[in-house]
Amino acid sequence: MIASLFTSSVVFVAIIFYFIYSERISLIILLGMFITCASVPCVAITDDEVNQELDFSYLWVSILFALSAGFMFALSALVSKHYIEQVGFSPL
Repeated sequence: MIASLFTSSVVFVAIIFYFIYSERISLIILLGMFITCASVPCVAITDDEVNQELDFSYLWVSILFALSAGFMFALSALVSKHYIEQVGFSPL
């Protein structure tokens, strides 16, 4: 279930690019982001996870790291766009 938080990068990318590059977020993009973020946990949940007792001792740490990874993916997209626009080549 924590792995599904990696899809938070979609939201982070939209927010960062909105403020830094003034890119517009249309209704269709918002809908796509919602469907993506809502469907990944539905796919990730299996029958075993539903019936299993969870150990909550490290739950918040796991959530924090998963959201941080999504944010780092968003920053890598930002750096890639910078190199493409300013330097003139793709960093990939």
